[in-house]
Amino acid sequence: MAYIVIMRGWKIMTLARLNNIKTYNKKTALDISLLRKEKLQEKLTDVPWSQMYIANAKTIDNIAYRMFGYNVLEDVSNPLETNNSSLLLEELDASTDIFIQASTASINKLWTLESVNFSPIENYDRYEDITTIRSGNENTEFAKDGTETETTTTTGNVINSLKNNQTETTKNEPTSYTTNLVDTSTTEYSGDADTNTTFYDDLKNIKENSYTNRKDTTTHTYNDVKDKHEAHIHGNIGVTTATAMMTEFVDFYSTYNFWVKFWELYIKINCRADFCTESE
Repeated sequence: MAYIVIMRGWKIMTLARLNNIKTYNKKTALDISLLRKEKLQEKLTDVPWSQMYIANAKTIDNIAYRMFGYNVLEDVSNPLETNNSSLLLEELDASTDIFIQASTASINKLWTLESVNFSPIENYDRYEDITTIRSGNENTEFAKDGTETETTTTTGNVINSLKNNQTETTKNEPTSYTTNLVDTSTTEYSGDADTNTTFYDDLKNIKENSYTNRKDTTTHTYNDVKDKHEAHIHGNIGVTTATAMMTEFVDFYSTYNFWVKFWELYIKINCRADFCTESE
């Protein structure tokens, strides 16, 4: 219950509970959000959670009213007493600045959990992305020096047979009606054929090549060639059972909510710990 205490001419104002601002909005038909949207737009234009708040401030504020409505805002006068919207906006501007300065880094980390995608039954998840860039020239040299000798040795004999010195006999038979032969000519050879033998006696054919500082060079030119390796290695390495991991998954996501954590940080920074509404 809000109250005003007048002591020796001083008027002591009570501080606002979160729900006082909700009630004031209903009373005045205003739409004053707990976080000043203008401040968020100015300082956190590209931050996803900030833009989500700007687009859904009324709904997100209702989470704070429902769960933390009895908490007392530090340095924010109860608007139900002051009936001063300008003063309320000024005081909420200051609270927003303090909250942004103190909590943006932490909230950004929490926001990353909103886009985490993983298997609840895997506890090992490694990504490899290795890129090697080759540029310039690569030379491969094969050097030759000294004398290279090739030797071919021919052994054994080669025998060529000739028939030039054999006896050659030609027989001519006239046409005979008794033997049915018609002017037959027959050539016969007698005696062994002549042979011609070639002896090699370990004949050697030698070929020598001499090299003096000879180098065979192969050059490869690379114009920023990229060798890329990508791998995704994941699974259960066995230290925890799949059932245990699923239980932890359920326990976490059944109790975790980004905007609840968001308002817990806000309450911790901008609200009194003792719920006292008396202004010091």
